[in-house]
Amino acid sequence: MIYLDYAANTPIEKEVLDTYYQATMKYFANPNANHTLGSQAKEVIDQTTKHIAEQLHVLPEEVLFLGVNIMI
Repeated sequence: MIYLDYAANTPIEKEVLDTYYQATMKYFANPNANHTLGSQAKEVIDQTTKHIAEQLHVLPEEVLFLGVNIMI
């Protein structure tokens, strides 16, 4: 099948889906919470933000994660 509607949705590579699943199972806590699980989740988000910023050649402050599943 040839899928041409990538503007609406994009198929997810298995490797990406597996990584996402593992991350959400391990780092499910509120990253703004004041407990160990929250601190661990925040650290993962901060590390990921820095990595994305490096790949895009921007500052980490310029990477935003929005609730509508869009990254700007």
